[in-house]
Amino acid sequence: MTAIIGLACDCNHTSQTGNIILCADQLISYSSGGIPISSNAHGSKMFDLPCGFFVAIADDISRSHQVVSFLYNRMLELGISPDSKDATDKVKLALANTADYVRVWIRKEICASYGVSENEFLHDKKLAKRETIRSDLREAVLSTELIVGGFGSKSSLVLFYTNCVDIQEQSSPGVFCGGSGSIAALNWLNFRGQNCFMSTQRSYFHAREAMHFAELSRAVGPTCYTVLLCPEEKPIVIGKDKDEKFIGGWLNEFHVHKTDALDSPEKRGHFELALGVRIKQLASQMSK
Repeated sequence: MTAIIGLACDCNHTSQTGNIILCADQLISYSSGGIPISSNAHGSKMFDLPCGFFVAIADDISRSHQVVSFLYNRMLELGISPDSKDATDKVKLALANTADYVRVWIRKEICASYGVSENEFLHDKKLAKRETIRSDLREAVLSTELIVGGFGSKSSLVLFYTNCVDIQEQSSPGVFCGGSGSIAALNWLNFRGQNCFMSTQRSYFHAREAMHFAELSRAVGPTCYTVLLCPEEKPIVIGKDKDEKFIGGWLNEFHVHKTDALDSPEKRGHFELALGVRIKQLASQMSK
């Protein structure tokens, strides 16, 4: 899996415009029979779509490209244009069609793994493996998550999230997270109070902090690929080289401070005095 983030920022409530930040880590894992066998720290989980839209996807590497390819082609078939008033509705329809495609595809795979035909699963009420297949299907479908960002009519901001079951559109607070590191990332963004009215630079810093926090999941890699989308402008790609040139300074200035100093005897004494307690130190602690 992975960690993906989509943020709306610098939003104008009156005009419904703003910028979009999409982030994804770059760790690609390969597995055999559900067991991880190899990984690559420089894979791609961000893809461009028609009419300036982009998608970040959290899914198995063997399925990601096919899912994105279907979404891309469906958007072309629907004739999505940023100038059309129904662009947002068409993007949502394309996502719904993609979700249907994913569910049918996964159902075929899972039924085949149990030696059961789709027809048996759908119509045989007495099928012994029905509930097991249904459980596997639910879990497999929910592992496919997409965040799509772009702009519709009059540069209106479009930001969607789907887990191929539900499709969510959000303008405020304008925060979506997906993948195995999503809970950690979302918790950090909520801690920062992230919302769509924050500046682009502040939102970017929060997104990078959240991506780092998402690394608590072993399936999330240490490198991040970011795309900044602004109305009527070319997409701006912020890769590792650009990111590392300035993010370190901002981390020193704005990141949560380290607590190493609290291990000192001075702080121990302050703690004991303030709370009226006495703590016995271990020999290993006294030797530090």
